[in-house]
Amino acid sequence: MNAARSVFRIHDGMVITSATRSILDAAEAGMAPDQVELAVVQTVERGLAAPDQLRRDAAARGKWIAALVESALRRAAA
Repeated sequence: MNAARSVFRIHDGMVITSATRSILDAAEAGMAPDQVELAVVQTVERGLAAPDQLRRDAAARGKWIAALVESALRRAAA
């Protein structure tokens, strides 16, 4: 399978990525931690990403991103 096809999709003529990818890209780019946490909470609550997927993908981005996502997931579970 082409790696680009697994990451990007076309929806209504626009190229999009998954909610998980978008959140993690924003976190790496320096988005405010409270905004990243809010995005994680809303994404899980809306069923757009599973907590395990967020954890796995965040771990691949490094310790800081993984810790930020884990904190947000604890908040979402509360």
